[in-house]
Amino acid sequence: MNIRITAAATICLLTLSMTAVAQDASGLTIAEALAAAQDANPALASLALQRENARVAFDRASASSDARLDQVAARLQWERAQLTVGQGTTRELLAIAQGYVSLQQANEQVSLLEERLRLATLDLELTDARVRVGAAGKTEQLQAQVAALSAELNLAAARQQRRFNTLPNLVDMTGIDAATLDAAALTSEPPDLPDLGASDTYAAATARRAEHRHAAQQLELDEINLKLVSEEETSRLDREAATNTVAGSKAALEDTAVNLQTATASAYATAQQAFQTVTLRELQLALQQERTRRAAEQYDAGVITESGLAGSHADQVAAVDAVRAARWSAWFAWLRLQDAAGIDLPPIPGVQ
Repeated sequence: MNIRITAAATICLLTLSMTAVAQDASGLTIAEALAAAQDANPALASLALQRENARVAFDRASASSDARLDQVAARLQWERAQLTVGQGTTRELLAIAQGYVSLQQANEQVSLLEERLRLATLDLELTDARVRVGAAGKTEQLQAQVAALSAELNLAAARQQRRFNTLPNLVDMTGIDAATLDAAALTSEPPDLPDLGASDTYAAATARRAEHRHAAQQLELDEINLKLVSEEETSRLDREAATNTVAGSKAALEDTAVNLQTATASAYATAQQAFQTVTLRELQLALQQERTRRAAEQYDAGVITESGLAGSHADQVAAVDAVRAARWSAWFAWLRLQDAAGIDLPPIPGVQ
């Protein structure tokens, strides 16, 4: 499988069913970030080179011997190499997509913390004014000062994390200029979540993974080699080595089955928890929306200040962001479950 076909298939899966949103000239979608990474990502370039080296090794091995056993062994190594490259490509593209989402969420967090700082500063100003007229005491003033300074420090930490970690990480993975990414509106929204399905379905898919066939073929080759060694006049040490190789291949076959099923079971549990978290965040958003509605009523009745109402709206924005983050997490957990189970990516029109 060509690495570009693998990349295109993964990009299709990543962007499948994603909600299209309006974007301005500086907008950047997750698909555009993935497309840029195909030519600039060092890990993808390394995987492409790894595949090419494996192809050269296969061609050399195929040309060096006409023996059927050698030909089968060379073909097996080539298939393993292609599988490894394909899996590596999928996982790197997933990492790039998550890097995009991490920057998107960092942008949202900075925006929210800026609003938190504005409200804390306003509260401090109001408290100072109340202290001056004797309507508030020193304790209230200190509490307002602590809240304002905490908001300032939280914003500074978020900006620093974005500037020195989240943003450079995506720059490195996509090759997109840092200034461009810094100014871009990251416009992709998480797609509608698919039905998770039963764990048995994924266990059955895992049992059909190519790794099982490769391990079984390796065992078959080693058993054939042991038979040949046993029939020929070879040393005792050569026969023992061939016997040990067969034993090792049998153990590898069993380990492959256990490890793959364990990885799939773990991925399923992670995805299940992520899907449940989405439900929890949606309920929390509904609760906050009700609180904000009540805060608006209280403001209209003069019970709370404009700052209090604005704070409730900020809490609602935070709840909306939390739902979006949970949906992204669930989406990626579902993708990694497909990867763990070895489920094929959907076909790409126009790609042979």
